[in-house]
Amino acid sequence: MKPQATGSWYVQLGAFESAGVAKDAWGRASRRFAVLAGHAPNGMAFKAKGEDFYRLSVGGFSRSAADSMCRQYRAKGGACFVRQGAGDMMAQWLRKPGVQVASR
Repeated sequence: MKPQATGSWYVQLGAFESAGVAKDAWGRASRRFAVLAGHAPNGMAFKAKGEDFYRLSVGGFSRSAADSMCRQYRAKGGACFVRQGAGDMMAQWLRKPGVQVASR
């Protein structure tokens, strides 16, 4: 994996019905899109219009680096958009059982 980046910009790859569905989507995307190689997925559960979703992103970039990654991802057929961090953290399936991750 690449070293943890320090910027506040993220490339959002999708919003899914659960962390499990997001994990499957990450597996497919990380095999299909070389631009994702070495990056760790980020995620976050959220509600929109009363529905539960799990956001999937990669991030910690500068704005220009996030824009570049998203352009490369789209050029190969992916869908994404760039946004600032909104509580993103290590993807749920990467966390060790029994370990809590603090957030603000």
